[in-house]
Amino acid sequence: AEEIRVAITENSKLIDLDIESQKRTKHKGNIYKGIVANVEDSLEAAFIEFGDDKQGFLPLSEVRPALYPNGPKKRPKMSEIFQRGQEVVVQIVKDEIGSKGAAVTTYLSLPGRYVVLMHSDDGGGGVSRKIDDEKARKKAREMLRAIDVPDGMAVIIRTAGMGRPRADLLRDLSALATIWEQIDRGAQLGRAPTLLYREPDLVVRTIRDY
Repeated sequence: AEEIRVAITENSKLIDLDIESQKRTKHKGNIYKGIVANVEDSLEAAFIEFGDDKQGFLPLSEVRPALYPNGPKKRPKMSEIFQRGQEVVVQIVKDEIGSKGAAVTTYLSLPGRYVVLMHSDDGGGGVSRKIDDEKARKKAREMLRAIDVPDGMAVIIRTAGMGRPRADLLRDLSALATIWEQIDRGAQLGRAPTLLYREPDLVVRTIRDY
């Protein structure tokens, strides 16, 4: 009752093992409205208070150019982007380990069964890197052109989305877009630090991703 273990095997070989315990809650994939607790130009990073015991670590490489004060052309210092007390929406990309806090990013993404909806300053989208067959990639790009992607967003077609009818991709995208609207509304109205989106539990995530 206190632990869930999921093993993924391929041809009798273990390719992935995930363990989730009640004692140690995982935050990876969760989206928060956080507060900038500290800015360190020497580390090119900011520390974000998001409601956990340890602050999240946000490196400059994980800051979207849309947040740069003078546009995306020139790489700024971290202190030119953020000040202490400033609110920022972040997503956990790596859970805390030992004394290190969680790693966070401002590039938000929502994975569905067939597609991934993500922040993009350029819009459009792409194809999962796991799809390495060029014919399949070309077909996926054609499917992508037939999908109306929301402004400021991008869609990536996942491996499981290959060969699916366009209606399935659109239904998946529509569900993710609804979640995105809820996150956006929460980001505008909620008081930081607050949780805006929680990733499903391990079993649901595994079924979705595999």
